[in-house]
Order: sequence, then structure tokens, then C-alpha cells
Amino acid sequence: MALPHISLIFVCAYISSHEIITVSSQSIWPEPQQKVIKQDVYVIDSNNFDFVLGPDSSSGCDVVDLAFKRYRNAIFRKGCPGWRATWRRFLSHTQRRHHRSNARGGELRLQNLTVYYRRCDAYPENYMDEMYTLSIGSVARALDLDVNDEPSYGSSPASLIANSAWGVLRGLETFSQLVYQPSPSSNDFYINGSFVLDFPRFTFRGVMLDTARHFIPIQILKQNLDAMVMNKMNVFHWHIVDDQSFPYESTKFPLLHEKGAYDRETHVYFQREIADVIEYARLRGIRVIPEFDSPGHTLSWGNGQKDLLSVCHDDEGRPKDERGPVDPSKESTFTFLSDFMNEVKDVFPDRFIHLGGDEVDFTCWLSNPDIQAFMDQMNITKIEKLEEYYMNRLVEIVGQMNKSYIVWQEVLDNNVTLKKDTLINVWKSPVWQDEMAKVTNAGYQAILSSPWYLNYIHYGIDWQAFYEAEPTKFNGTDLQKKLVVGGSACMWSEFVDGSEIMPRLWPRASAVAERLWSSKDTTDLDSARTRIKHHQCVMQRRGIRVEPINGPGFCPCDQTYV
Repeated sequence: MALPHISLIFVCAYISSHEIITVSSQSIWPEPQQKVIKQDVYVIDSNNFDFVLGPDSSSGCDVVDLAFKRYRNAIFRKGCPGWRATWRRFLSHTQRRHHRSNARGGELRLQNLTVYYRRCDAYPENYMDEMYTLSIGSVARALDLDVNDEPSYGSSPASLIANSAWGVLRGLETFSQLVYQPSPSSNDFYINGSFVLDFPRFTFRGVMLDTARHFIPIQILKQNLDAMVMNKMNVFHWHIVDDQSFPYESTKFPLLHEKGAYDRETHVYFQREIADVIEYARLRGIRVIPEFDSPGHTLSWGNGQKDLLSVCHDDEGRPKDERGPVDPSKESTFTFLSDFMNEVKDVFPDRFIHLGGDEVDFTCWLSNPDIQAFMDQMNITKIEKLEEYYMNRLVEIVGQMNKSYIVWQEVLDNNVTLKKDTLINVWKSPVWQDEMAKVTNAGYQAILSSPWYLNYIHYGIDWQAFYEAEPTKFNGTDLQKKLVVGGSACMWSEFVDGSEIMPRLWPRASAVAERLWSSKDTTDLDSARTRIKHHQCVMQRRGIRVEPINGPGFCPCDQTYV
């Protein structure tokens, strides 16, 4: 049997022309591009269910094989304290009636999900194929078609079809969210007859974590990756070092972490741990993009790398015991950067490195007579041009390593010469729309972060503002808006550490996830309000530490935190 193709046009045409019957408790987050959920209910015996590969599917793919094991554990996780007493609040009357009839007669039972896919890539990449279709029961039955019109998606009562292993991961997540357990005393779980056609709107859907202001333990980084999977986010932007600490273990320059970390033994991400995080992320379809921000935000670098930082001077021209940004006047600076970035290139397999380039304080450069003499020698008349010189040298180094790069918006604002495949990370507020227009008008691809700084909090409900931030809502042509590749939710850690970073992020970051995955037309706040609350409870049941999203209320698994 030939592996079935995903026919996007065929499925969209049929879904759009047939009534979609939804069951309120069967929400999927983020909202799929197209879905049909019926009222017929299938019983799943947790002791007699498996994921199986369809004919001609790729085999021996660790991404898929290990995902099958993870999702068996996630889906058939037993109930939690309070689940028995409260589950009826989360199920409709129609569903309860079907549960009772199915339990008696067993006429609709699901024993496996047949998975078809073609390709198993070694590492998730930009523009990876995450499209999938999921069918529970007959496709014709789900779409109210004549049986003779059944499209060729395989003969299994339940099938998941994707072109790549990454699409399989996204489809398994959707499947897991559709399965529900009405009672913890039984091995039976349930799923409604369903058909889902899904793919992401944007290719870059990230979470940025700052691990320099406070050290975030590895197990918390992994928990965040698990939460990202549940929200179909695919980029972990790791802001790993900054002024305050340098917790990255460098094998070429060990003094960087030995003298720059808060503690050289307990507050360092050692190479084996970094490799572990990258592998953990890879198996979940998540890219890991490190950020080594310079020339600013580098005070911790200077602890272990002599003469890297500029020396500040007083009004009389005398050196002070104070350091500023990386010194661009010394050739030794760029020798070091070349050696260091070549190490980073080998540690992190992603095509992209985030080079930072934001918030450079020019005061120290302006006070330093050697730097001023260098500017005269190079005929650099403006201090902004000195930053341009530095960044041009840095991006040339990285470009020669066959790597691409992401930079904060100031780099473009200061007219640095950049490759056309550079991603510009827009972060300044409040008028981010003007910057998005500027970036895309210059022909660069844009990542939006400005409205999604989740470290800022206030009393009350704030996720709705994140949800309503539309990345393409700026003055520009259709071609410009196609240059928006996505965005990232950011968690800076000046006032956050491992004890609270997860509930601070989630499910508030879920609002960003839906904006970046779902259709541009998915904007109904009333619907989202109900669904994100349900998703909060689903995440909590999976063991993710989340905070209340809509004010007073409860989840069946509230007591799991006690």
C-alpha cells in the first residue's frame, strides 16, 4: 500500500462545506486550522491500545518511536485527587450519555492509532514540515460524506498522516488533547469521532528564557520544553549569558565560566547538560538557538577574558576600575570572538545563532582615549558607527562558519550590513508596528517579541492582550507581511528564578502560541477564554506548574501541587 498523501485542498474544501459539530470539552490548543468533532464516542482501553506504523511509513526513527512511549504515558496518566468528584463539570450531558451506552455495549472501540509519515530528519530546522491530518473514525463519517467519497487516507479506524516526523509530533499532541478520562477507577478513556487538518501559520514560534540574571536548573528548562510541546511551540531561544553571570561552560576558554558564573560548580551549564537539553528538545521537535549577546551585556565575560572589555576613564582621562562593552579597537577581540563562536557552532546544531546587539551604552567607549584614537584612525566620526564596525566584524565571523544569525532590532537601526537571511528580532515598545514595517521594508525577515514580554505582570487578567497582538498588523505590503516568520514569548529573569518561572510563563505563553500557530481569523476571545482555561487544566494534569489564567475557578487536579 502506498503511503497516503495529505490533500490540503481536498480536505479544506470538504470541511468548509460541511457543518462542524463541536463538543465544548473537546478543545484543542492551539486551535487547529480546520477541525470536525462529532458526538459519537470511541472507548479506548488503556491496556489494549497502541500506536502502529502504517505500510510504507518510515521506520527506525527515534523521534517517532520515543514519542509513542511518551504519549502513551501522557494520555493514560491516571486521574488525580479530586478528579472523580469533578470530571462531570468538564463533560457535556451528551458525552456522559454516550459513555454509559458505550460502556454497556462497547460498539465503538479504538485499539490503535495508525501513523503514516515519510521523512525522519535528524534535527528540527527552519521551515520544517509540521503539517498533519488526524482522523478518528471514518473520514467520510466525520465529514458527513457518502462512503464512496471516502478519500484515500488509509483503512484504519484512526489514522495520523504527516509528511515528516515533526508533523507526527504535532498530531500526537492533538490526539492526546482529544482523549479524556471520565473516571479514575476505570482503564477506559474516551475520544470523539474527529477529523483535524492542521499546520502552523508561522514557522518560528519561540520561548526566550534568560538564564543569566538567575540560574534556571536543567530540570526546569526541560519542564518548559514539555510545556512548549503541549502548545506546539518549536524554538527555545536560550539567552544563556549576560552582564550578571556567564553560566555557559566553554572548553576553549574555561575561565569564562570559572570566573563569570555565580558559582563555578553549581551554577554552570556544563557541556554534557547542554547536549542533554538539545537532545531533549530535538526529540520534541524544538530547535535550541543560543544567544551570546554582545558588545553590550558582557560584563561577566570580562571576569575570565583579559582585555576583552573597554576600560572606562574619568573626565581627566584617567582609567577607572570600571568596564564597559566589548572593546572593538583591539584585534585580539575578534581573534577571541572567532575562536569562541567556532566552539558555539559545534555545540549548538541549529543553523542560527542569536548575536544580540541591543542596548549598547556608549559612555565608556566615548571616555576611552585609545578607542577615540582608533576611531580617528578608521575615520569613524560617530559612536554609532563604531558599533556598526563591531557588528560587521562579528557577523562576518559567523557568516564564514556557515551559520545564519538573529539580531535585536538596534543592529538594523544602526545600519549594520547584514545578510538577507538575517532574522531581525523586534522587541522595543510601544510602537513595534513601525519597526516591523521598517524591518520588512528593508527586505529582512522579522520575529516579533515586543508585545510578549511575559516577565511584566500586573494584578488581573493579562493574557488577552498577548492574544490580540497580531504580528502582521502594521502598514506594509502583502510581500512585507510574508517576511514575518513568527515571534517569541520572552521571560527575562531579573525577578524570576526556577521556583516560579513555570507558572509565570504558563499558560500566559499559551496565548502567544495560539496567535502564532492558528489561523489569523482565530480571534474570538469568548471562545479562547473557555478553551485556555480548559488547557490550563490539561497542562496541570500533565504535571506542568501553571497559574490560574482567568481569575477565580478550579481544575480537577488542583491538589497535585499540595
